[in-house]
Amino acid sequence: ASEYEKWHIQTEAKIGKYAFGTTLDAVKAIRAQLDENSRELEQTSVNKKTELEELAKKMTESGITENVHSNLTAADLPAFHQHVMDAIAKRYAALDKELAAQEEMEKKRIEFAGKATEFVSKVDASHKALEGLTGEEPTEVAEQAKKLYGEEARAELTIALAECDTVDKQCKELK
Repeated sequence: ASEYEKWHIQTEAKIGKYAFGTTLDAVKAIRAQLDENSRELEQTSVNKKTELEELAKKMTESGITENVHSNLTAADLPAFHQHVMDAIAKRYAALDKELAAQEEMEKKRIEFAGKATEFVSKVDASHKALEGLTGEEPTEVAEQAKKLYGEEARAELTIALAECDTVDKQCKELK
């Protein structure tokens, strides 16, 4: 029983170390690995518990009522198994929480990409418009540039950049 006790304590500690990945795809991919690992751990725990319960039964049938080499009894075995199952459940809860966080982050990444693309498109359009300016006199070109980059145009670029910044801050808050 003490070997099972040590195993369940070590197993709980291992299960309690969560590292699910840093991207949505990584977190989704790890579920299959955790499912397999959980099945293996549960089966190992059941096997150890069953083996020890059978041994305890044989000891009782042989008239041995106390194991002087251990303070553990057959009554302790279900709790060991339950601790492992609880640790597995906590790991799945942590995985589900991380999956939800990564899904939210993915939405923000997509939103940021859209805002950034919109901003870059506006800057590119402004550059192309500037390249197309013509005129005999530099003051003529300067007047055309002022019209292109007037208050309204600068305000649009400022708003688009601020939207990118807002989404970026939201992403950082999610981390």
